[in-house]
Amino acid sequence: MRFRETSKGRGDEVHSIQECRQGLVVECSSSGATFWLGPNRATHGLSGASISFHNHLPFEIEVNLRRLEARIDSIGLLDSTLNSSAITGPASSFKIMLPELALTDRQAQWLTDLKRDSVTMDLTLHWSVRSSANNWEQSQQLNCVARIGTT
Repeated sequence: MRFRETSKGRGDEVHSIQECRQGLVVECSSSGATFWLGPNRATHGLSGASISFHNHLPFEIEVNLRRLEARIDSIGLLDSTLNSSAITGPASSFKIMLPELALTDRQAQWLTDLKRDSVTMDLTLHWSVRSSANNWEQSQQLNCVARIGTT
């Protein structure tokens, strides 16, 4: 299936959904991602994780984040609904900071028992895209490294 774009000056270009999906590059920007654990904290959680979107398409898109799943060592850790969205123009980028995600005491204990300074999370991010050319839903697995802080 192919869609005709209707933005100014590009009315004769046609973009397939596959071309559109390839034109949106998504990655985890994990330099500040940290699991905050420890007995002196009221809540345990993951904070500082962000997702970068690079729009290589010749038209504006709106990205709506729906859901985030996280696994460490093939163990399901998080499954959270997200309600974030952003609009970006052609050939531009944006970053969305994920909200702090709370952990149960059991999850915090499991992470503490790993006795590691950091872990690699396998994130599955589900989102939808709206644009003048077409709309689609997508999910993608991303790798994100997070430090484990026990303060």
